[in-house]
Amino acid sequence: MIKEIKKGDVLLLAAFIAAALLIALSPVLRSLASSKEYEKAPVLEVRVAGELYGTYDLQRDQTITIQNSYGSNTLTIRDGAASMTFSDCKNQICVHAGAIHSPGQMIVCLPHRLSAEIVSASSESGKAPAYDAISR
Repeated sequence: MIKEIKKGDVLLLAAFIAAALLIALSPVLRSLASSKEYEKAPVLEVRVAGELYGTYDLQRDQTITIQNSYGSNTLTIRDGAASMTFSDCKNQICVHAGAIHSPGQMIVCLPHRLSAEIVSASSESGKAPAYDAISR
């Protein structure tokens, strides 16, 4: 008993094959999408009194000295993490805060009105050049 193959049967088979290919290729497609996100590595945004002071690449080891009317701080970026290594403020909370390395993490020095936050490159404010150390 052999039945005749109909047009609807061929379409249904093609739909199943297409779905199977999408499922099989989904890890590859996901990997390609995440590699594009990886290219947009997080950056460190430094603000003084709410104003953007500079945007720094976390992939480049560097030391940033921030001096203003509120005081002096030194930020160190090493191995993809940022830490406050010096502050002339009284309480030193920012220095003892430790290193930050993930988007959303922040170091704050309240006496100097300074904040350093790791942000995704795609969510940058655009007020300062991305991935570039700005010296002041």
